[in-house]
Amino acid sequence: MFLLLSVISLRALSPEIIPGEGIKQVKIGMGYKEVLKNVGSPDVVLVLTPSNMEQWIYSAKPKGVVYIIFSRESGNV
Repeated sequence: MFLLLSVISLRALSPEIIPGEGIKQVKIGMGYKEVLKNVGSPDVVLVLTPSNMEQWIYSAKPKGVVYIIFSRESGNV
């Protein structure tokens, strides 16, 4: 679990998350409303309580998974 969170944290430091075909770009600093407007509702939402974050999971086509991590303090990606 720690390794997964470490990978997700490193991914969140990149300037943009490019999810793939079928999902528009999500940029660091976007809020909940912007993500919902651009991407739609997530397939799965996981609340990461130890780090006070919320993780939205989207299916990326043709295959794969996209993780969007929000800070619960700021509400931003």
